[in-house]
Amino acid sequence: MEVPTEVIAALSSVVLTAMLGVYAKVRSNELMLKDTVATLRELEERIYNHERRISRLENGWVK
Repeated sequence: MEVPTEVIAALSSVVLTAMLGVYAKVRSNELMLKDTVATLRELEERIYNHERRISRLENGWVK
């Protein structure tokens, strides 16, 4: 039994489109995760700086 070329072409285009969609979604999620991690690091640094300032004020000296 021979499968018509049109069927093979249609199926391969569906599979290729699905694979490209999955790749795009994974890449998008990866970039969003990197951005989220960078934002969290920045917030942690800001919190640390505020804690350090509060500690200096509580100890009676400000740099």
